[in-house]
Parts: sequence; C-alpha cells; structure tokens
Amino acid sequence: MAQIPQTPSETVFSSNYRADPVPQQPLHYAKPLTHIEFVKDITTLELIRFFANQKQDGYITEVPTIEKYKITDSSQGQDPYVSAVNVIRQLPDINQKLPIIAITVATGRSMSLGIGGQYVGVVQESPRIQTTRGPWTLQPNTQLLFQTSAGQTLITFTPFYVADFNRVMPEEVVNAINNQSGRITAEEQLDHSILILLKDPTLKFIQNVPVPLYDYRATEGISTNSLGYIMVDHLAYSGIPLTGKNSDASSVFGITGALDNITNPLRPPMHRYHTAKDLILNMDIGTDDDNQRTELTDLLGYFWDMRLQEQDFTFLGDTKLKQNWQIITKKAMTLGGESEIPRPEGDGFAKIYVNRVSIPLISIDYIDRPAVVLKTPAYGTISLGSDRPLP
Repeated sequence: MAQIPQTPSETVFSSNYRADPVPQQPLHYAKPLTHIEFVKDITTLELIRFFANQKQDGYITEVPTIEKYKITDSSQGQDPYVSAVNVIRQLPDINQKLPIIAITVATGRSMSLGIGGQYVGVVQESPRIQTTRGPWTLQPNTQLLFQTSAGQTLITFTPFYVADFNRVMPEEVVNAINNQSGRITAEEQLDHSILILLKDPTLKFIQNVPVPLYDYRATEGISTNSLGYIMVDHLAYSGIPLTGKNSDASSVFGITGALDNITNPLRPPMHRYHTAKDLILNMDIGTDDDNQRTELTDLLGYFWDMRLQEQDFTFLGDTKLKQNWQIITKKAMTLGGESEIPRPEGDGFAKIYVNRVSIPLISIDYIDRPAVVLKTPAYGTISLGSDRPLP
C-alpha cells in the first residue's frame, strides 16, 4: 500500500483508505490457529475435571490420560486417522499413557454470526474501585456510601450479612453490596480484594464519599439530614435499628474518597468485532481392552449429551480476565468406528483398542479495538471529549 502523505496540520487519506487507530493486532492474534488451539485447550481442561469427578464419585476406577496433540499437517498430505493411530501406538502401558483420550484434530470453516460484517458495537468497561485484601474487621452497622451520576447508593453491613465482625470475609461483603444496590456490583478477586464497579457504565462515575455518623437513640422524629440520603423513617432500608448507630467503613477497605470515571485512559471505549469458526473436534480413544474402550466412549457421550446441560452446552471465558470467548456445542456427537491396532512391541495377540469421537461446535472470539486514542504518530490526535461513545 502506498504511503499516505502527512502534513503538520492534518492527515490526508485516500478515498478507499480507512484510518485504523491500532497500529498492530492484539498479541494473541500473532499466534496461528488461535481458535483451534484454545478449543482443544478448554476441552482438555473440562474433560480432566469431568473424569476426575467420575472417579471421586466411584463411577470409574481409573482416570484416563487426557492430552491434546497437534499431529497433522494438511499441507504435507497427512491423513489425520493414520496420524492418530501413530500417536496411540507410541503410548504403551510402561509410560502410564493408556487408557488415553487424545484430542487430536479440529477442522472446520469460518462463519458469520449475522448478516453483514463482523462489527458488534461499542463497549466499555465500567468504572470501578478496588478494596484492600480481606478479611477485614468492622463495627456492626458500618456503612459505605457511593456517589454516581444517578445519585447515591448506601451499603450497610448488619448481622444479616456478616457472621463475625472481627473477621468479615470477602464473600460477605460481595453479598451485602449485590443485595443492597441496583447501581453497583461487587466481585471477589483472586487476591481476596473486592472490585466494586458500576453495573452500567453510562452512570459515568463512581466515588466513595464519607458516611455521616449517627447515634439513632432518642432521634425519633428527625426527618432528614443535610445530605438528604437517610432519614429515621428509612431505617428499615439501612438495616440499623433505632437503638443502634453507624460508622464509616471506607478507611477499613482502603477506598476513602476513591474515584473512577469513564474518561479513565486505562479503560477507553472499544469497538468490538467477532470472529467465529464452525469446527469439528476429534477425540481418539486408546485402551488395552475393549470393555474399557466402550466405557470411555459411553462416558464421553454422557459428557457431551448430558453433563453440559448444566451449563447450557456452552463454555464461557472469564471476562474479568479479558477472556471474551465462548464455545457452543451442537449436541451431535458422532462415532468414527471401533478398531484394533497391534502394539508397537510386535506381539500379535496384544492389541490397542481405539475409537474416534467427534463433536461439532462453534467457537467465538471477540476482539476489542480502541474507539478513541490520545495520539498516534500516523493519525494525529483524537480528543477524549465528553461525546465519546458509550454502550
């Protein structure tokens, strides 16, 4: 492509060129076969969990080896069935590989999820505040107050939510916040801190503000305070009895005065695109007797036909870890046919019993690319104005 001329004052574009504010693709898209490999990875992980639970519950006595392989190269004219047989033949009992479920091949084609292009829309991560690591020590009836563009939201930690105020657990804090507010939500993090974020980023900002201290004894008849956010008549809402008093919890959680909003450059609005593949995943079973082969085949059938009912036949990525993907199975498992192959040791009476199980599925990955940027050498400066796009 010919270089686009630049001037100090403006960027000139050809009539058929659209400016791309992202100079390079996200790093994971530098890897080949992204869809195929993550489908094989997730399937391997889920099958390991499933068979481990089957053994723990006493349904099977031996957990098979479950591994993924990249064993074919269509450009070299390799036959996937022959390659699968070669893998299984190289796994004698001495290496503790049999029985095995080898996730070997994923083939398919690209697909579109709708009419038109791959564009989904504009998305933006919600403003958030993160606490220190738990557990914490609180006083009964301690409160947290947050301000948003739609008004204030108040959280009260009462004995209904907290079992031991000397050791308040993260899950208790999450439960208290999520049950008392329609504007904010809370999620426990891996380090046992709490992420408090807006349910809807169009609320624009979240800020912790101090809670006024009250002694509710002998206050009956007082209608409101100067802020107007709590009244004695509203004590049922706050959860504090007339004989109690409150305190502010923001310093305990380490969020006093914390503020985050939609103009935070760490979380700009993003254009979201989708890329999807219609795939067929193959799983090759290898055992040292035909009964075990039948058992593993039936268990795989149960996994794909019934076990996934509990999660709507879908694997979902963790969006908190920016895993914006999903895998949808089509509930149409097929069997490739049972066969026996000789062991590599050359014993004509000893066989390896194999079968192939195939499952069609759809893998979807969502790519987020910045909708606005502060400055790029090639495209000049784009302002982060108040009219920035939001969901």
